[in-house]
Amino acid sequence: MLRSALQPGWGPPKEAVAALAALLDDADNHLYGSIMGYEELRQRLKAKVQAQGLSLADQELMITCGAQQAYINAVLCLLDQGDLAFLLCPYYMSHKLGIQLAGGKVHEVPFEEETLKVSIASIRRAVSEVGVPRMLVLCNPGNPSGAVLSEAELWDVIALCKELGTWLVVDSTYADFTYDPALPHIWPCAGGCSKP
Repeated sequence: MLRSALQPGWGPPKEAVAALAALLDDADNHLYGSIMGYEELRQRLKAKVQAQGLSLADQELMITCGAQQAYINAVLCLLDQGDLAFLLCPYYMSHKLGIQLAGGKVHEVPFEEETLKVSIASIRRAVSEVGVPRMLVLCNPGNPSGAVLSEAELWDVIALCKELGTWLVVDSTYADFTYDPALPHIWPCAGGCSKP
């Protein structure tokens, strides 16, 4: 059988398969669980993001069936029929589909050729051309470019969203897969939502 170049060439670790078998043997795991997700995983994920500087003091963390489900939950909570949403290029294809599913209007904001990132000037230009969006979607690190916003660039986007009264939804699915160690991924609102 031919294997696609885009498919991984290895399976899950043996330890993960053994742990999964143990979970399936536990009858409690066949019942409905918490809507917030598996509690042990929630606590481990909270510890991880807090260790990376993201404050969860007054917030809850929800485990979903993948990043796409988390994104759809956010879109359905934030957008009403006909609301305008900006997608900062590059974006994952499901970002556009989620907005369309919610009945929102999509406007794509192009990236700068040199940096593969969207500039604040491009976002402001889009606002002047099509109006203030209800939501702005940023994929950081970019998919598939791998471009990562610096801390200053991220704070500029946050400040602009505050100025416009626009929700900022950041997809950080690839946070642990950055290519440039000198420019690590920065969590939005790390340490709180006021600029340090």
